[in-house]
Amino acid sequence: MDVTLNWDADGNVSTTGMTAATTDRRPGNEGRLIGAVGAQQSMDAHYQPVPYALAAGTFINAAPDQGVGVYVNAALSINNATWATLSPTTERWDAAADYWVSSSALIAKSAGLYLIVGNISFAANVTGTRGIRITVNGSAVIAQKTQNAVGGTDTTEMNIATLYLLATNDAVRIQAYQSSGGALNVLSTANISPEWRMVRLQ
Repeated sequence: MDVTLNWDADGNVSTTGMTAATTDRRPGNEGRLIGAVGAQQSMDAHYQPVPYALAAGTFINAAPDQGVGVYVNAALSINNATWATLSPTTERWDAAADYWVSSSALIAKSAGLYLIVGNISFAANVTGTRGIRITVNGSAVIAQKTQNAVGGTDTTEMNIATLYLLATNDAVRIQAYQSSGGALNVLSTANISPEWRMVRLQ
């Protein structure tokens, strides 16, 4: 299978199995060939290849020291029909002490493109809707998901993910919503709920 690199913002992509027609589209390097069949080439020497499989023989470089994971170690009661901010209690990891956990938020120490992921699990209740969303600096909603409650005695599991350009000191928060008619818990389940991660990609 031929793979073509359409763009790479700062040249941090290593490729294997590129056809000879593949070109480098970075500013100032337009038209330069970057790959050949069977060859792997890193276009930015200070990044070491970390294999994240996209397709057979194709890999992306990433910065594995730029991530943080946090969680809440107890169930949280969410009021009816209200978006409630979830406050992390514990870091699951902080690869290079590159984040601050403050005022219920993850604070980006440096500007860049970030992957932000959240997971929550609502207690069983068949009434109403459930929601999860990501906010920046307390007001901007950058991702949101809602759905009907799961029926029967099953919990309602929700997850959300987005890519976003954050500025230095931007505060990222996860919020939960439910409309069961009364207070309802977001359950505490190790590695599942409430859990969220933030990783700087570049």
